[in-house]
Amino acid sequence: MRCFRMIQTLLLALITSSCLIGTASAERNVFYPDVNEPLRTGEDAAHDAAVVISIEHYPLLGEGSTVPFAHHDGDGIENFLLYTRGVKRANLHRLQDKASKETIEDAMADALKEARGGTLWFYFAGHGAASKTEKGQLLLGADVQASDKSLNSRSIDLKDLQAMVNRSSVQNAVFIIDACSVDLGKRFAAPVSLSLANSAKNIVIWSAASEGEKSGPLKNSAHGAFTYAVLGALRGWADGEIAGKRDGSVDVNEAQAFTARFLKEQDIRDQNPKLLTTGNLVLSSSVSEKMSDLSFSSSEAAKAYQSSQANYLSTTAVAEPESGKSRHYVLATLTTLAGIGLLGYGTFSYSAVMSDEGDWDSTAEGIATACSVTGGLLLVGSYFLWTRDF
Repeated sequence: MRCFRMIQTLLLALITSSCLIGTASAERNVFYPDVNEPLRTGEDAAHDAAVVISIEHYPLLGEGSTVPFAHHDGDGIENFLLYTRGVKRANLHRLQDKASKETIEDAMADALKEARGGTLWFYFAGHGAASKTEKGQLLLGADVQASDKSLNSRSIDLKDLQAMVNRSSVQNAVFIIDACSVDLGKRFAAPVSLSLANSAKNIVIWSAASEGEKSGPLKNSAHGAFTYAVLGALRGWADGEIAGKRDGSVDVNEAQAFTARFLKEQDIRDQNPKLLTTGNLVLSSSVSEKMSDLSFSSSEAAKAYQSSQANYLSTTAVAEPESGKSRHYVLATLTTLAGIGLLGYGTFSYSAVMSDEGDWDSTAEGIATACSVTGGLLLVGSYFLWTRDF
């Protein structure tokens, strides 16, 4: 009987560990469909123009200033505008790691001339900050330095871009902002005060998060979480999000509702995209794509996807500082040793109790059980630590 109880407890610890490890493995293999693949609709937006800015590297801000996947985000937005929206290639202005305040202003001025009577699209992925004087949102140029003076002189205020739109002859303007904080290396929405009350145009300002919140990349997607959801929404995933009936087009309110829901479904609950708009603009038409099931249907599909993403992910991964790696490995080692020790102690406690003569000691049995189960759980924790990607 005692032998049976010992085996029963050890099996419980092993089964619990196996279930938790299996669940964790399944979560790490979530498949996010490719949203950068061109979706050709045949639409013609001859009177639209766009500025797409994706700054991944800020050389003057030092270590830790990389913006994960900004270039890949920009690629996706560019493909949407060219192939799904139908913007002319000549009217699309792409800026990357050399984008400065002046080049952004020049690109904006050119795009506003090209979009007379149409829609101006502005996308920014990079670092952002709150203006200390105007309480506006600053978009940092690639040549900014880590000082208040440089922050103010080498950045462009979103309010100034809005003013340029109001002075132009465009009908609509769509700003999609996926910005990042300089000190944290994550995307965030600065605590800003933006208003469309005095706007003479149909303007959309769509930000990655609300005031005081941060946003980061979506694991296994090679995208920022917000931009990934936006791209999916504009491919048709958001069609019918509000009314429940698909009509082949996606308006800005459907896109916002889908994006907010998608982030929560990925367990990203501290990031709430913010939308300011003067009207419910239709962002994409002739779209019928539906969101794929976020799990692989076969191991072959998983291998194919992982192979296609390997190059990009390997060249853009953000390195962890050596001190962080050392602490991580020490913690993993100590957790493993503690798990082995407690599981071993529980096992030998059973052996000791069974070797004693007399009545069965229920207290000793309880201690042995607790040690065995705790040891198993610690080994699960050590598995997470050893297999975590940095």
